[in-house]
Amino acid sequence: MIEPRIVELTPVLGIRSYEEAVAYYIDWLGFDLDWEWREAPDKPVTMAISRGGVSLMLTEDEVPGASWLTMAFANLEALAEEWNGKRNGSVSVELEEPYDIPSVSLRDPVGNRLDFQGILSAEEEAERRHRATLMRDYIRRRIDEGVGCPTPDEIVEAVGRPPGLAVDVLSAFAEYNALKSESLKL
Repeated sequence: MIEPRIVELTPVLGIRSYEEAVAYYIDWLGFDLDWEWREAPDKPVTMAISRGGVSLMLTEDEVPGASWLTMAFANLEALAEEWNGKRNGSVSVELEEPYDIPSVSLRDPVGNRLDFQGILSAEEEAERRHRATLMRDYIRRRIDEGVGCPTPDEIVEAVGRPPGLAVDVLSAFAEYNALKSESLKL
């Protein structure tokens, strides 16, 4: 028996107008228009767009709302340069907290949040694994010395960023989870 599994996900975002969506997604962000459909010329549009392995559907049938999409892109810096070439100075790659992932965060014309994240190199991934080991060692040493479980901020100060990794590593320690449970009771 073949186990059921999701093989593709295509988010559907509400839009206010076809023209506004084309200007933003196709003309500026560089998505391709795969297809569009209207029941009749005066009816709302539904369209499919894609770029690389990312596919979205946009529709005037849905009320625009606050959706949030995160998409991983190789060579995020080049993508930002492309967009800045079309709208000078419009985006910059920032390190997104709490994991310090290179990201460009945008809001489309109706308020949907679009996060474009860079892919960490093999060297950066190896450095994170090394940093996680150093964090585990630091936490264990503090607990063994009777000092107590450190906070994420103390780990970052002693070992380095990112704070999200510090929380992930801490979560593997029963002592930290007991402290969290105790603070929730207060």
